[in-house]
Amino acid sequence: MSSQLSAATLLLIAHGSRDPRHAATVEALVGRIRALRPALDVATAYLEFCAPRLPQVTERLGGAPAVAVPLLLNRAYHAKTDIPAALRASGADLPLADVLGPSPLLLAALERRLAEAGLDVDSDAVRARTGVVLAAAGSSDPAAGRVTRALAAEW
Repeated sequence: MSSQLSAATLLLIAHGSRDPRHAATVEALVGRIRALRPALDVATAYLEFCAPRLPQVTERLGGAPAVAVPLLLNRAYHAKTDIPAALRASGADLPLADVLGPSPLLLAALERRLAEAGLDVDSDAVRARTGVVLAAAGSSDPAAGRVTRALAAEW
């Protein structure tokens, strides 16, 4: 499968935002991927608010092999409904990877950042008295809410 993926375009699908920092963050991620895998073709599409939108990108791909990867941290409405529908509407018959999270890497990144800020993350006493706010966009999907609550409780 790795040889198949190396010939395919990695199509990253982000939600999009009116805040320009969102697109800048996605482009920074794309730049990092390109630096790590210079031979990999990486394309970006957005569901809304930003360009290019998914139909534009799938048209540009012109049926070339690609794997769609949602840049989402939970399997909620966008992952289960919006992205598959947008791919179908654009006429793209692409394999769709699962969302990026929840992942133990998220908690590892949280702990790394807290340690960089001077918190003794190895101390149970310090962890017990340290409040961490987990902000997540709401979802009408009960399973997505359970995942978010479980992630918050894990730390």
